[in-house]
Amino acid sequence: MILKQVTHYPETNSVEAAWTDSDGNPVRCHAYADVQMDMLRADLGDDAVTYADLIATVEANIQPAPPVPSIPALQQIASLESATLLPRVTREFMLTFFAAQAAASGADPMTSLAFAKLKALDDQIAALRRSI
Repeated sequence: MILKQVTHYPETNSVEAAWTDSDGNPVRCHAYADVQMDMLRADLGDDAVTYADLIATVEANIQPAPPVPSIPALQQIASLESATLLPRVTREFMLTFFAAQAAASGADPMTSLAFAKLKALDDQIAALRRSI
């Protein structure tokens, strides 16, 4: 195979390489995404040195993947409440009940694992509500 041409497409930051046989007939054509420059180097073999600047340009222009869109706060609240099956009124009642029970016995309500977990969930949902 004889390397016929290497074409850089700046608008997509990609490269295309084409090879022919000894008679000039097309044998292979391959497009390489910007993150596939290692594959291009391997396919170019000894010719990779000739295209080192082009490959470096493509690699320098790799853009990071777009961020994953965040779930809106209301969806997060609904998800937390449905996952725990504890709507706001139930959480508030349970927190008040645990706090009253602890106060009656003279204990800190945070010593109760159930209270601590419920308080953490309530605090997380309250923070989400404040962000709206």
